[in-house]
Amino acid sequence: MNIVALGLKKFSTNDKVINAIYQQVKNGLNISMDHEGNLWAKRVCQCPVFARSFSGSDQEVIRIEKRPTKIFDIQSLKTNLICSLRKMPPTVVTTDRELEKMCFVCLQIGCREKALLQAPSWLIIVHLVALEFLNVFAEKEKSRISSRKSQQGSSYQCPVEASREGPYGKMYSKHITSVSHLAGT
Repeated sequence: MNIVALGLKKFSTNDKVINAIYQQVKNGLNISMDHEGNLWAKRVCQCPVFARSFSGSDQEVIRIEKRPTKIFDIQSLKTNLICSLRKMPPTVVTTDRELEKMCFVCLQIGCREKALLQAPSWLIIVHLVALEFLNVFAEKEKSRISSRKSQQGSSYQCPVEASREGPYGKMYSKHITSVSHLAGT
């Protein structure tokens, strides 16, 4: 397991509210990733810590205890990815966004608020390994569909390409591709 230490003591401030939060957090929490890609959090501080996932319409909130608690499940991501591939092509585009949202975990330190920005102390963890897994899997699926399309000679179009084409046809598609290439995607 890899353990990442984030320290806040190196920042000095005269704000009483922030100093009170520093005192509550004290030793903070430990966040680690196992060899499968699951994220675990263990609360070391005395104040309550809550983890929130942004997947789906209902936001699951987990209270992190003083023992390791799983805050990201890679198997759940894989299961949802397989389920999204079995759906009809028009629904895949919205499901891709939901899959990407699963790779973000928000930690609220001190209290549990409905709105993230109303919490006094929070941080968002972006699981880059899971995002890269989604990108690699999407590229493999896209190449598999295009090879099947060329073998069968059918008129099936990959949902990703259909969404990029837009109302202006292939010219619009080339523009989007070049912009996404510049952005590094």
